[in-house]
Amino acid sequence: MGRPSQHPVGASLSGHTGPVRDLAFSPDGDMLASAGDDGTIRLWNTTVHRRSSATLTGHTLAVNAVALSPDGTLSPSPSGREAWGTPAP
Repeated sequence: MGRPSQHPVGASLSGHTGPVRDLAFSPDGDMLASAGDDGTIRLWNTTVHRRSSATLTGHTLAVNAVALSPDGTLSPSPSGREAWGTPAP
């Protein structure tokens, strides 16, 4: 088994100012949530391949995990300090 390919498979998504720690897709695949060292969660509309459609702030440290529930809403932050029940845009 060789090394995994490091070629892009789609449009680049830029916005986080540090490493990305976790990714989660909505059940329909239309939304991607990313958690980053910059203390933000960003929501991306995968159907239009554009810059984040929402940036959620409030963490004072890195965000290590993110999850979208089966109905497409953003699950509460694993830190237990922030709870975003926001429907994904």
